[in-house]
Amino acid sequence: MTSTGSADIHLAGAALRRHRHLCAFFHSREERYRVLGPFVREGIERGEKAFHVVDPARRVEHLHRLQAAGIDVRAARASGQLEVRGWDETYLRGGRFDPNVTIALFGRVLADAKDRGFPLTRVIGEMEWALRDPSCGILKLVQYETRVNAMFASCRDPLLCTYDRSQFGAAEAMDAFGAHHLGIAGGVVQENPLLGGPIAFRRSREAPALSALRRRFLMALLAGDRRDALDIVIEEGLWVAVPVTSLYLDVIGPALHEMGRLCTSDRVAVAHVILAAEITKLALAQLRLHLSCQPSNGMPVVVACVEGEAHDIGAHMIADFLEMAGFDVRVLGGNVPTRTLVSLVESQPPGLLALSATTAGRLEEVRRVVGAVRRATKGRVSIAVGGQLFASRFDLPPDLDVDVWAATPDDLVAAARRLLDGSGDERQT
Repeated sequence: MTSTGSADIHLAGAALRRHRHLCAFFHSREERYRVLGPFVREGIERGEKAFHVVDPARRVEHLHRLQAAGIDVRAARASGQLEVRGWDETYLRGGRFDPNVTIALFGRVLADAKDRGFPLTRVIGEMEWALRDPSCGILKLVQYETRVNAMFASCRDPLLCTYDRSQFGAAEAMDAFGAHHLGIAGGVVQENPLLGGPIAFRRSREAPALSALRRRFLMALLAGDRRDALDIVIEEGLWVAVPVTSLYLDVIGPALHEMGRLCTSDRVAVAHVILAAEITKLALAQLRLHLSCQPSNGMPVVVACVEGEAHDIGAHMIADFLEMAGFDVRVLGGNVPTRTLVSLVESQPPGLLALSATTAGRLEEVRRVVGAVRRATKGRVSIAVGGQLFASRFDLPPDLDVDVWAATPDDLVAAARRLLDGSGDERQT
């Protein structure tokens, strides 16, 4: 079979189209060749060139793995269609990594293959060499990957950088994914919609470590990798002594909000947001074990999402902050029927009912709940509202009869404390 260079290129069950510089993360050799074998074989069968860069100590094993994947290695090497080089001949030529030399080398490889009549060249480079060169480091590696994006933006040849996850940690892997338009995690191609576009959650005047955590956690959500997400917030975040409250407010919350923004602009699928939400819930459950709670102040609080509001992560975050402050919290979660909620607060009146809503479409339901609770309890239960719906507001609709509204969990805790002390009008916080 001969390739015209216009046929779809298949990798990990997906067809590569516009973006052809991508990274792949593998946890084992079996996973690596299960994904790479069909990709290499397809190119060989189409008459394309295969150029691979591997650990010199693994060259023979690599060839054996390709043979086991159904590739006639001997014939492909004899014809020049398959070329396998070691790190010492490419990335670490001369004993150290020079990005200019490396980029020029790959440019010559692609040009030479084209001159010899190959319609395309499929390049695979194992990236563990970066851990062998003390002068490199992850920052220099990411800068190199970013330059490759720019230098080969119009290149039709697929360029695949592979990362052995037994050697690259979660932080390094997510930094690498951030420098590619596409990445393979769990054997599935994932898109990075942030590359080349604005990142709405970037903030000025904050510690670089916190910014890096937020970016890496978002990349883990985009990759759908809960193991990396947990490593980033638990192992890395707590290791560098980031307060748990900051991980909630400055890392997890903004990253999840960015996922929602990307979904609204059709840059990620709804399924990716659902997966991100489940990963986030798992991360919060792990962080909850590290919360430091004050002694109970005796004030019961009920936290719930109004009927029709399925997004309950914000409600759980609010509940955790209230619990840390010593409140006795009961969390009902998402989409709580108004009748159920009214029945609960009527039979077991809390000191405060905190309602969470995310979108403007839930505002009318908030009004209904507030009115029903006011009538049932004859105004004896204080009501607070929060969530993304209220986060950017400077005031409330005048007909929304609530005692507290808060843009952040910290604001809600402060207002709840003032209610406990019996001080002032909490309508605006």
